[in-house]
Amino acid sequence: MGRFLARYDGACEDRVDRYGRRARDEGVHAVLTGRDIGDHYFGRRLCDWPVLSIDRVRFIGEFVAAVAAETPQIAQAAIAAITVEI
Repeated sequence: MGRFLARYDGACEDRVDRYGRRARDEGVHAVLTGRDIGDHYFGRRLCDWPVLSIDRVRFIGEFVAAVAAETPQIAQAAIAAITVEI
């Protein structure tokens, strides 16, 4: 399992290309975004942080996508293939 972190804020959810060239490779089982999992939140005291960004990226470092793969190396390659348009 790996997570794609936002490099820029203000990106829209519909501009996440989760089906990049490497994300379709053998060994990648799923690439999920906030739209796939819905409104789920977590936090230490107040659960107000989305598990994956919903609709738009609010800050640099926010989780944008999650990748499930057979090995960490395959997951990292799939994460590297994910692109986000601003």
